[in-house]
Amino acid sequence: MRRVILDGLWLLLVLAVTGAGVWLSSSLAAYLNAPIWLAGLLGLLAFPVLPLAWESHASVRRARRPAARPRILTLWDRLVLRTLAVNLLIIAILLARWPATSFAALATRGDWFLEGRTGTAESPVTK
Repeated sequence: MRRVILDGLWLLLVLAVTGAGVWLSSSLAAYLNAPIWLAGLLGLLAFPVLPLAWESHASVRRARRPAARPRILTLWDRLVLRTLAVNLLIIAILLARWPATSFAALATRGDWFLEGRTGTAESPVTK
């Protein structure tokens, strides 16, 4: 039971990092007047395309050499770790390339997806 809870918390952390990367890239795209679909494409690359490609490439390489050691990590563990690594790399690249612009983009255009909405949104709590 403890393993399931820890795996769930670990997955939530990785999904939060993935969401932060997509939010940062889409806010930068909106701030720099770049196409938003580009940020969506980067999000698809970050998860699931690049981690799955990395895993399949590693599986092919592992199949070519004799099995010297048993695997410690499961497929799930490897995919989660690879997703985290890819997303942290993307965030690091974006922050290294546009350090001040990233802050300004999140501060001014971080809510770009709410553009064009009018009126007040009903909260489920007030219904």
